[in-house]
Amino acid sequence: MHLNRVITNAGAIEVLGGSTLTIDPSTIDNDGTIAVVDDNSILVLDTDEVTNTNGTIRVDAVDNLANTAPTLNLQGNSAITGTTIDDGTIINHGILEATSGINIIKNVATGSNPSDAGEQFINDGTIAVKFTATLTLDTDVLDNAGGTINVHSNATLNLNAVTMAGTLFLNDPSLGLQVANNAIIGGQLQSTGIGSGATIQNNLTVGGNTTLANTSVTGTVIVTGTLNVNGN
Repeated sequence: MHLNRVITNAGAIEVLGGSTLTIDPSTIDNDGTIAVVDDNSILVLDTDEVTNTNGTIRVDAVDNLANTAPTLNLQGNSAITGTTIDDGTIINHGILEATSGINIIKNVATGSNPSDAGEQFINDGTIAVKFTATLTLDTDVLDNAGGTINVHSNATLNLNAVTMAGTLFLNDPSLGLQVANNAIIGGQLQSTGIGSGATIQNNLTVGGNTTLANTSVTGTVIVTGTLNVNGN
């Protein structure tokens, strides 16, 4: 499906049976559920603006390990455009990936407004940032316990005012982690791949052991465990 319009969902949009649904540049108002359900199924959000204030976006877990897990793919058509998901609940048991463009997930499960009660941002699957894509988590509260976040070669993960429970490992060769402002990671943080790096501009707090290679720090880093920066 290729759309360039306003889409309002108060029910359910589901990707089933190993199919691929692509939604091209559109404005999506989701008050219902958007779900990627079956193995090998893919939902591609290509340069979309998703308002998810009262909605849920869910990616289910893989059923047969010989298959590819259900996948939500975020992308843009250039280095300055991408997909934005704003507010609501996001639950990823499968794969949530950004593969091109500048993609943003913001204001998810922050609890800052009365309407946020009950919202969740859960990843116990895989979040991946690939190729030259950028994924920005902006003012989110992410429960990453049991989940994996992979930042691949030439890709970037930006954290801005993010609180994350669980562990963040950046083990692929990558441009790595950019912390713009006040990120809190409850577990360990490790960035040790060849060419991996981190730029910390303002205030990173980590609850566990932290290893950062090729790192530039201009702000404050607070670590409860052991801190190793650039081999020191």
